[in-house]
Amino acid sequence: MKNEYGVGIVVSKKHARSVMGYWPISDRVIVCKLQGKPFNIVVIQVYAPMSQHSDNEVEKFYADVESGIKQAKKEDIIITMGDLNARGRKESSGEVVGKYGKGNRDERGK
Repeated sequence: MKNEYGVGIVVSKKHARSVMGYWPISDRVIVCKLQGKPFNIVVIQVYAPMSQHSDNEVEKFYADVESGIKQAKKEDIIITMGDLNARGRKESSGEVVGKYGKGNRDERGK
C-alpha cells in the first residue's frame, strides 16, 4: 500500500468501546464495524479516484469497496461515505432526492 491518498475514521472516546474491528482495505477504502442494537453498523469510508485517473484505478477502487461490503453480515447496516469525487446537479433526477448538487453533472455523477 502506497498511502498516497488516505482515508480514516475518527471515533470519540465515548463510542470507542463499540468498535468491533476495522480493516484498511486500501489507501482509498477503510471499514470500521461498530456494535449497535438491534443491528451492528459497518462504516465504509472512501476516497474515490477523480475523473482523470485511469479506468484500472477506478475498477480497483470499486473492487476495494466490494471487499469492504463483504466485511458486513447480512443483518448489518452498511453506511458508505466519503469523497466520491462526483459532481451531481442542482435539480432532482428520477429517484435522486435533493437539489444540492453543484454545477453540471459529470460522468461519475451519473
